Amino acid sequence: MKKLILIMLMLFISINYIYGLCESSQIDINSASLEELDELYGIGPAKAQAIIDSRPFQSVDDLIDVSGIGEITLDKIKTQGLACVEGEEQNIEEEESAQEEEKEVEEEEIKEVEEDVKEETQISENNIENVPVTGEEVKTIVLNPESPKDIKSETDKEQLSKNKFTIYGLIVFCILIVSLFVLKKRKNEKTEFK
Repeated sequence: MKKLILIMLMLFISINYIYGLCESSQIDINSASLEELDELYGIGPAKAQAIIDSRPFQSVDDLIDVSGIGEITLDKIKTQGLACVEGEEQNIEEEESAQEEEKEVEEEEIKEVEEDVKEETQISENNIENVPVTGEEVKTIVLNPESPKDIKSETDKEQLSKNKFTIYGLIVFCILIVSLFVLKKRKNEKTEFK
């Protein structure tokens, strides 16, 4: 589970690089004017001034540190795709090392899963005993606190049977009500024709 979170974090970090490079239609939050910043989602003149006062930013994610900008507003700004930080470089070596780390994490995760499966198999095999019965071997499973099984007790069976009787009683009641309505309707039809 930790490995999966780490992989997701690495993907999230790599997505931030995509948002970090400026195109001609985007607004560089480190050099934009008050009016340009006002074009960003949820940014008015007051927040735009707060952005200007908080410069410089290393990435668009740093806008979260600006007073009045929360997670939701930051997500909307990212979704809008207008904000960027010029000069945020994407180092090819760092990207390659990040990809290698991701592969290593995936390989480690696969190894851990394989080890877990092996351990589970060993536990299952340890819980099976060979018991000789009239010259034949019969395998019995010994329940172990490490691998508890769902065992139905007598009280569970009694509760299930009570539930079944309740359901059957409800069905009989519904059939009785429907039959009474049918009888009443037939009686009304007979009296109308007389």
